[in-house]
Amino acid sequence: MPIKLMVFENGNTGMVAICDVCGKRCAEADEANVVWFPPDGDDQAGDTFDVKITCKGTCSRKLMSHAENCGHSNAYSQDLDAGLYFLLQNSGLLPLGGKKMKRAKGVAEMINSMSF
Repeated sequence: MPIKLMVFENGNTGMVAICDVCGKRCAEADEANVVWFPPDGDDQAGDTFDVKITCKGTCSRKLMSHAENCGHSNAYSQDLDAGLYFLLQNSGLLPLGGKKMKRAKGVAEMINSMSF
């Protein structure tokens, strides 16, 4: 599972993206990929696919090579930053200055301000 909850040094927690190949945190979204392997055939509206997150470069190439060796003929990817934008859009949090995003930011700031 590429999305995990992490406890940071200051005691706060938050969701992070973890590379499915090397297991390290993808701290820079523009330096990581979202990869998925749909089955052969036409995609239909409503189809969903499991995703992998990889560091760009070596980890991404390793995943694609492994998938090809396992018989996956279709492989697609997009930059993690674009994928996160789509996630925000598809979860109703956009626009960035909108009411839902402001509420989410406020809740996150409140959680971060608590000391446990």
